[in-house]
Amino acid sequence: MPDEGYRGRLLTCVLAASALLFLANPAMAITTWSDPVDVSLPNADMIAGSATVYGGTVYLAVQFVAEPLFGTPNTHNIIWCIDRDAVVETDYVCGGVSGGLQGSDAYVAIWNTPLPSGQIYMAVEGGPTTTLDFATNYAFDAATNTVCVNFPLTLLGDSDDAFNYIVTSTFGGSGGANDWAPDNPTSSSFFTAGRFFSSESVPPQAPCGSQLPTPCPRSHGYWKNHEEAWPVTSLTLGGQTYTQSQLLDLLRAPVKGDASIILAHQLIAAYLNGAAGSDSAPVTAELAAADALLATYGSAMPLGVKPSTADGQQMTAIAGTLDEYNNELLTPGCTSSGSAVNDSAASPSPPGLDGAGVFGVILLVLGLLGVALLVLRSYGTL
Repeated sequence: MPDEGYRGRLLTCVLAASALLFLANPAMAITTWSDPVDVSLPNADMIAGSATVYGGTVYLAVQFVAEPLFGTPNTHNIIWCIDRDAVVETDYVCGGVSGGLQGSDAYVAIWNTPLPSGQIYMAVEGGPTTTLDFATNYAFDAATNTVCVNFPLTLLGDSDDAFNYIVTSTFGGSGGANDWAPDNPTSSSFFTAGRFFSSESVPPQAPCGSQLPTPCPRSHGYWKNHEEAWPVTSLTLGGQTYTQSQLLDLLRAPVKGDASIILAHQLIAAYLNGAAGSDSAPVTAELAAADALLATYGSAMPLGVKPSTADGQQMTAIAGTLDEYNNELLTPGCTSSGSAVNDSAASPSPPGLDGAGVFGVILLVLGLLGVALLVLRSYGTL
């Protein structure tokens, strides 16, 4: 008959296997596609791009060999043809592109129009045409000749953040100055693997990142409960390097009269917010002061500093300002993905799992536990 140690090991193995289903996904960089230099006019020749959805916003980017030539007397158009549902359809919404692309059910287009007073148009199947504003939804990085467009995901009328797309650059109707990405797809390209690109659910990045909406900071409660969302897996605080596991221990540690834990909660959250793209400028001085103060101890937190001491008072004061920053009180122009007040709530579904997927995972976990209990019962240990 198995002993208590066996039963414990069996339960531990089953629970560990179940926990693997919920392991956090590491933060990922955008996968940028590339296109060959193959157009006679460099201003219309696309060489790279990406599409990502983050925080309820769609970010589209296309890099050209030279700056695009919008406005008269030029006739340059850039169109993102989108297939939102990956359903084989014979109709199309992305018209005017070699007769249209079958399967496309939405598009985003920068038509030939003077900038920056021009407009960006988009439409979805069965819906009206929407006009986007250049001042809000457009950005151009002159250093890399990259055009960026951003808009709320809700305008696509889609229930998730995944879509396929093809990009076209047409200039003056001249076959020698038109470009496709992927390169030269057929009219049924949405039905053929490798003939389209797919969006990603990762944060936007340079070169247009500085001109795109800045994400709001998240609270200490959010970061301690959402390790899957961490943009980095280590931080250096006061000259001491901490792993993600050590940082999580600090975030989840009770204060118990230790001012260094009060500071750690807010300092870690502030650095994670900065790494995730939030504007850290409002607390630059506080971050530097916290690091300088912690460095005087020469050891890792917790430090057992009483709040009533001089150092303790300084730590709690810095933590107070960082707490305001982490709860969006110092960044009024940021783009929020949700209320900071609710950040301490239970973790949401892991990336890639919708409601049905989560239900299935729960059933699987319960099934594994049931099998373990049956095994234990068969050995007479329950």
